[in-house]
Amino acid sequence: PLAFATRTFANFEDQMLAVRSVTGAVGDEFDRLNDQAKRLGRTTSFTAAEVASGMLSLGRAGFKSSEIEAAIPGVLNLARATGTDLAQSADIAAGTLRAFALEADQMSRVTDVLVATANNSAQTLEDLGESMKYVAPIAEEYGMSLEQTAKAVGALANMQIKGSMAGTSMRQIMLRLADPAVQKQLRAAGVEALDASKNLRPEGDILLELGQAMQGMTNAERISLGKDLFDQRAAGAALKLAKSDFPALADAIDNAGGIAEKTAETMDSGLGGSFRRLMSALEGIQIAVGEALSGALSGVMDRLATFAV
Repeated sequence: PLAFATRTFANFEDQMLAVRSVTGAVGDEFDRLNDQAKRLGRTTSFTAAEVASGMLSLGRAGFKSSEIEAAIPGVLNLARATGTDLAQSADIAAGTLRAFALEADQMSRVTDVLVATANNSAQTLEDLGESMKYVAPIAEEYGMSLEQTAKAVGALANMQIKGSMAGTSMRQIMLRLADPAVQKQLRAAGVEALDASKNLRPEGDILLELGQAMQGMTNAERISLGKDLFDQRAAGAALKLAKSDFPALADAIDNAGGIAEKTAETMDSGLGGSFRRLMSALEGIQIAVGEALSGALSGVMDRLATFAV
């Protein structure tokens, strides 16, 4: 039992030392992260080592120690609510937050929107992450909010356009809408791409108006116009968004506040969740025992290593 406890603590300590090396956290900053990882490991269905791996992913994404401290609870909820690996959930959440130029204290908003979108459309969190990887940077520059972007990605997923295909298609649509030649074509069809301040109007509004303008056209004319406006790479996505209507998805995203935590609690409410919490609590005891022994054992091991050499 003592050897097992020592090994458990050593694995956790290795993860936390990696967090320290990546973030540069020292003193109280590192102590707070270390204590938070152990506390979340004891009180959630994730082990302390798993929490530390999530912290490491956030650190590698450029999060400072204080930002990791604020963001990691939301990342845990995201992983449990969507059944996704914790490190991968951290990468997706961190990348999305950064792409939309949001602060770390907005992580709960990000995770809520990601959960609402993934769980209310025909895609996994991995699919959604792939979409956001391509579309989020341009969407933020375009002026679209996280919620608006998630609605469009979710709508496309419900029509089997998902992952990188959805992300690149949406990116292409926004880039084409910024083209003066495309704006001129839209204007000829009765759709204005720019507002009174010469900024691009919301993508969804433009496409829905385009859909209405194409109602009297033949299918050949609609497809040809879609190809002319958005190129063959994004024509299908644009034509689908021009007539898409998924009110349940939009409502879920608009009212996503707190959904990640609620869903995570539901996912952990059965026997499986109880077992995971028990294992996490037992790991907490092992870490405490291993930590108490680490000082004496480190010296013994170093001496043994010297003799072995």
